[in-house]
Amino acid sequence: MRNKKTTLLALLILLCSPLSAQEKYYGSFSDTIIVPQAMPSDIAPEILAGKAYDFLRHTDEMFHRYKLDFESQGSSFRLDLQEIEQQHNVKWNVLRDKRKEIIDSTGLSEERKEKLLQKWQDELRYLNLETNLKIKKAKQPYYIKDAGEIFLTLDRVSTKRGIRLGLVHALQCDMGDASYFFTYHIEDSARINPHDFNDTTSVKRFQIEEYLTARPDPMAAWQIFLLHESFHAIPCWWHACYNQNTYIFRLEDLEKIHEAWGLTEQQGSPFTTKPYSRPNEKTNLLPSVSKKSRNVYQVRCCYWNSWEGLIAQTVEITFSQNRITYRVVSLENLYRFNSGIMF
Repeated sequence: MRNKKTTLLALLILLCSPLSAQEKYYGSFSDTIIVPQAMPSDIAPEILAGKAYDFLRHTDEMFHRYKLDFESQGSSFRLDLQEIEQQHNVKWNVLRDKRKEIIDSTGLSEERKEKLLQKWQDELRYLNLETNLKIKKAKQPYYIKDAGEIFLTLDRVSTKRGIRLGLVHALQCDMGDASYFFTYHIEDSARINPHDFNDTTSVKRFQIEEYLTARPDPMAAWQIFLLHESFHAIPCWWHACYNQNTYIFRLEDLEKIHEAWGLTEQQGSPFTTKPYSRPNEKTNLLPSVSKKSRNVYQVRCCYWNSWEGLIAQTVEITFSQNRITYRVVSLENLYRFNSGIMF
């Protein structure tokens, strides 16, 4: 999404308009909430929940400390785009008139016209390149180059030697945007641009656990899970909201579902009104971490997504010598729901 090239900046501005409230509508719920089988945990759910909330709180504090506020940066970025758009349109109008003059000219041979039109195409390409570079430059302030302080909270994990962790905040632009952590080599620090992954080959947005190091234990596995899944839990905009999840770290989180996805208080959370398949085993919905083998841990955590419903996600985290791997084992749908929202 960040690498998308557009030749018409006006189209980019148009796409930045938010979805109106009238375009939102909500689907129907399933009849029964499935409670999964119990999964043993090496750490108490309340301790896992505490670490998760500390992580999200710390991330939010970093955004505010670096003044990467979602609303204000979106507004300032749109102002930057308006200025870039005006400059682009002035130059485009000159080029358009120039092309018309070449085509309508009666004093030029067809061969000469063809050469001039080829030169015109080069000028147009240069204009589009110049505009795209200006857009990238306008985006650059909206990330934290060194977000390594998060490891004060995720204290069982760190980056490998020579690797640094950064943090991008979503922009209100294009077809949608997301916040996320990324890694890069320290020697690339002066030239990184996480808004364009073609610019720096060492910038990695996905599978960043490959660039982390940790001793194998259940809390380290849980912290790797939190960092890997943070993309779904921190600020996003427009189409990126399809990936936004509300994680169930405590049973009280189920009661917040109506707040998170626009249901009214009168409608209430479906999790306070619908029957459970195992009404006495609701705690099975809480997160768990268990050791499968010497260096392999399994994490299960439930989340709510407005286009999927309630999902029990199980992942497997393997610590092997100098590499950590992350694999999704299953996604069990416990409560089917589709909001019907179309962005």
